[in-house]
Amino acid sequence: MSSDKVLRAEEFARRCHVGQVRKGAAQEPYTVHLEEVAAFVESEGGSESAVCAAWLHDTVEDCPPTSFKDIEAEFGNVVADIVRELTDDRSLDKAERKRMQIINAAHKSDAACLVKIADKTSNLRSLANSPPTDWDYQRRSDYVIWAAKVAGSLAHQPEGAIQKFLSAVDAAKIANAQNCLSTGQAQAVALKVLQGKALRAGATPEQTKQFLAQFLADTLINNQLATESTRQPSPPHVDAREEATPILESEGSMRFFLMEGSTPAIETSPGVMLTLGDDGSWGPVKASEVLNDERSPEVSRDVVASLSAQLGASMPDGI
Repeated sequence: MSSDKVLRAEEFARRCHVGQVRKGAAQEPYTVHLEEVAAFVESEGGSESAVCAAWLHDTVEDCPPTSFKDIEAEFGNVVADIVRELTDDRSLDKAERKRMQIINAAHKSDAACLVKIADKTSNLRSLANSPPTDWDYQRRSDYVIWAAKVAGSLAHQPEGAIQKFLSAVDAAKIANAQNCLSTGQAQAVALKVLQGKALRAGATPEQTKQFLAQFLADTLINNQLATESTRQPSPPHVDAREEATPILESEGSMRFFLMEGSTPAIETSPGVMLTLGDDGSWGPVKASEVLNDERSPEVSRDVVASLSAQLGASMPDGI
């Protein structure tokens, strides 16, 4: 959308935010954020006033002495009212401002809701791709949780916009885990994200659990096959998968399960369960805590070894 009014809003915002940068390590110009928010609002069918507000949503809050009267004089009361809905009260401390964003979300106009979703989506994408260097895992996770609460409290949640937002939430969760946690912990976070996506797509909890168990087992098996084929190429005319299939039927096969939280678990013998702890070692777990399913895939010692290696863990004792 390139109407005269939108172009004037863009020019106004660029002047107001000149010299400002984002919080991320890349130190991008702040106007990159405004470009993303405006493009998002336009792509989701936002009105001319909504696109203008997307460009202007931080001008009063972050660019003194810009005022709502300035916005109204330049762009009219409709745009100014949307910007007012999107502006935090700077007289409050940061924690209270964040709390009020959640409370006020239910009372926003449709246009303000769309800009707010766009704003949070842009921030989450930035958190995934260029997080602030002084933010640890807890702070990054807290931001993701808070952003989800704000978006989830909005009175108007257009389906397309919310789907983009949820994808940004998932990407931020995975990136935060990969950047800050151990390999095993990051693996568990990624599986939890997959679980959430499956549930949002309409799968039942049981279908989701089985999908995750099979997904991880298949991944490990395929990785094992790739390793074996690299070490010793298959004879001519012999399919690598067919050749490796007996591994799963060999003596010492175990069953693979998932615990709550999508943490891997294996049954080394009937009733003897092990799970991977945060310290990267395998330890005992009660069978009642495992998502038991008779259809859970069998895995061999080689697959467990592959899992352990990928997660930076030692092999379980006695297998």
